[in-house]
Amino acid sequence: MYRLRRRPHRKGPLPFRYVLLLSFVFFIFSTSLGIWLINKAVEPTLMAYANMQTKKIAQYVINEAIDKEITNQLDPESVFSTTGEAGDGTAVNLNTAVVTNVLKETTTLVQKSLRDIEKGEGQITDPPSGVEIEENKKLREEGILYHIPLGRATDNALLANLGPNIPVEFSTIGAAHTDVETSIEEYGINNAMITVYVKVQVDVQVVLPFATDVARVTTKVPVAMRIHEGSVPDYYNRGGDGSGAAVELPNKKK
Repeated sequence: MYRLRRRPHRKGPLPFRYVLLLSFVFFIFSTSLGIWLINKAVEPTLMAYANMQTKKIAQYVINEAIDKEITNQLDPESVFSTTGEAGDGTAVNLNTAVVTNVLKETTTLVQKSLRDIEKGEGQITDPPSGVEIEENKKLREEGILYHIPLGRATDNALLANLGPNIPVEFSTIGAAHTDVETSIEEYGINNAMITVYVKVQVDVQVVLPFATDVARVTTKVPVAMRIHEGSVPDYYNRGGDGSGAAVELPNKKK
């Protein structure tokens, strides 16, 4: 009987094709791991910066829209309604019909202005400080509003403008919410300055190539101002501690 002999295993380097395959697999794995680690490290910083810049742009667009289309065309006196006699007996209220119409127009205007910017149709002639709006029309139409240099993630002033640019897109979420607020400040002797603000709140979605987040933008824009004059008091004291001399003013009623 013949016995089969086992061939001895050859000892030596692996064939080139195996080496190439293993090298390729290791390269893909290490590259993917490196990108994942870098992404986790830079994402919070870049997203925080993108949120801040997007809020600036949204506030700018809202303020400009209200200032041009609402404030410049609104009669401030029409916002207020006065009842009673002149002096302390006068009551100043807001004209409900006018205020309601202003809020309605503001909501429509803000939504349209933000949508136009989102689609690349709106123009930002004087952007906020530190924000460079994308000038390429094609990129703007694709929704890219501006770019962030990757160096911003280093928090180093020398490296802030280095590295590849990361595109940033934004889109509005839902409808804008508008409301009216008033403030009353002392103005001279027994007078008050009444200021009416339109408060706008809108949610925008900030989109980076590797992450997305929602930023809430809130801003107040003054639309009307009025000085309410009260009656002049009979006595006026310059100091609150009693050190100033009290001056008696003439009273026509006496």
